[in-house]
Amino acid sequence: MGELADGQVKAVSNEVIILDSLGDPFSPWSGGAQRYCYEIGRRLVLEGFEVTWLSNGFQGAARDEVVAGIRFIRHGSQYTSYIRSCLKLSSSHRDALIFESISAIPFFTPILARHRTLSMIHHIVPFATLARKVGTFAPFVAGVQNVLSPLLYRKRPIITNSRSTFDELRGQGYLDVQIVRLGVELPDPAMVAFDAKEKSVVMVGPLRPWKRIGHGLMAFASLPKEWSLNVIGSFESDEYREELTYLADRLGIRGRTNFTGRISEGEKNEIYRKASVAIVTSEKEGWGLAAAEPQAYGCPVVGYDVPGIRDSVHNGKTGILVRSGDVVALSAALTHVTEDPSRLRCLATNAHSLYRGYSWDEVFRDFFQIFTSQFRL
Repeated sequence: MGELADGQVKAVSNEVIILDSLGDPFSPWSGGAQRYCYEIGRRLVLEGFEVTWLSNGFQGAARDEVVAGIRFIRHGSQYTSYIRSCLKLSSSHRDALIFESISAIPFFTPILARHRTLSMIHHIVPFATLARKVGTFAPFVAGVQNVLSPLLYRKRPIITNSRSTFDELRGQGYLDVQIVRLGVELPDPAMVAFDAKEKSVVMVGPLRPWKRIGHGLMAFASLPKEWSLNVIGSFESDEYREELTYLADRLGIRGRTNFTGRISEGEKNEIYRKASVAIVTSEKEGWGLAAAEPQAYGCPVVGYDVPGIRDSVHNGKTGILVRSGDVVALSAALTHVTEDPSRLRCLATNAHSLYRGYSWDEVFRDFFQIFTSQFRL
């Protein structure tokens, strides 16, 4: 290895290791972060890199498989995979370039893989979300995320996907932060026909409490009975499934609400093609693939004005955003948009036009420029 400026080391290997604390894109709990890493990883393969993704296992998953040129190695649970991945980094992958995707708890790569890391922080997880997810361990996780990580990664190159998260990271003391775009699978122009839109609303998961899917159900209940709702994604738990289906029953919308579960990209895109409006009710997002994807299909968003969503939705132009947690305002905005065909058409046209520049190939060019600069490739 040759020494470079600022203490960097140029790797003699073309191996890239992807780490993601929430798994990989084929996990039932995957979301926009894993989709981003997958799209980047498979394009790194096309650039001649050997890409390995170290991840945790899940029901039905192969322990070792190759998809789109990426080798996926899965061991242990979401928590034990941290230890297994760290052991692999410190032993058999010492010369690899590390691309680390962080959600709350990092892999501490500055210690394990010094000088060969590029890390991505999608968003800072709110304490209330951590409390629901990990219970009594929330203070510990929050301490790692908000205190230890900024100290450890302070001078390390960090990428993120929105101005909102950029501002948060800079506020925590990170010095080297750059924004990269997230992408969407752009539809064939023939798939976007505004006259083919139906009285259909869509919400996209994975379905977790912090996504506040129940708020969307309550807002949808204000629409006339000819409107239908597709809720896409896997439930985080059986309890959450029961909570949402009970709420749909209580609201009287169960018969026109379809909880699809995890479906194929083709099936999801067909729902986007027909949907007139998307509802996004998250407490917070890194950027919000659940808001970006439908917009690419000319489906404007009605949602909450929160970090990430305010970055992916241009309020008043490609959708309508209201105060976070205000279900009454959310319902009113949804009703207003659906009762005004000309307004809905204008928002839909703007949304489709905005996302023409967000193809995954364009997004990869953003990433690759930073990637090659960091590692002096």
